[in-house]
Amino acid sequence: MRLELDRDFIRMTGLVLDAEDLRLGVSLGLISPPTAIRLAADAVSSGSTDPALLVVAQQDPNDVWSLRDALRATDPEEADLFPPQSVRKWTYLQLEAAYAMRDRLRDPLGVVEEIYADFDYPAPVAAFVRYMPAPPGAPVGEEALYDRWSRYLADEAAELTQQKNRP
Repeated sequence: MRLELDRDFIRMTGLVLDAEDLRLGVSLGLISPPTAIRLAADAVSSGSTDPALLVVAQQDPNDVWSLRDALRATDPEEADLFPPQSVRKWTYLQLEAAYAMRDRLRDPLGVVEEIYADFDYPAPVAAFVRYMPAPPGAPVGEEALYDRWSRYLADEAAELTQQKNRP
């Protein structure tokens, strides 16, 4: 399951997305092209001088093909199609969105399982996937899974938002 995220939700998380992140988010359908352009424009207006973000921020939100061309043009030829840091950010964002709407989802832990599979089974997420063994000594049951999910989100948010402040 892939949840399409909007600009306000992403901004609320405090994560800074670079052009590589936007490229992956658009290609996986996690954000719409207009959302990518707005996020790039936000970054530029907040002082980013990243040339790739400047190019994306100048695109017409109604012209999906020009955005895709702009994203491709900012992509080095040997770029990783799934940059590990971008994958980590999108995994976090997807799990954060699912957690925020867990009361409206028929099977929130099933959604976790889908996101876990979609992002190639990241080890940190295994701790709150129903069919995976609980970490040694950890409590079991649904409540424990939700607790570990919540802790993962808090830990990832702290680490990912702290990384934006590193030189």
